[in-house]
Amino acid sequence: MTIHQKLIDAAASGDTATALTLLCRGADVNAERDLALYQSVRNGHSETWDLLLDSGADLDSALLVAATN
Repeated sequence: MTIHQKLIDAAASGDTATALTLLCRGADVNAERDLALYQSVRNGHSETWDLLLDSGADLDSALLVAATN
């Protein structure tokens, strides 16, 4: 599993501490069309999505993925 997939998994489960650690280790907040942001919003993890947005996640891309699904 890549560091980027681990970030997506952490975001999906609302594990903000792990997400922060992964971002500090170089995980790409915009990997897979901002899937981490999409997953955190989809699952209602506001602290995690705030972290991702503060880290440069592209809100427009995440909204596009959400609309597509």
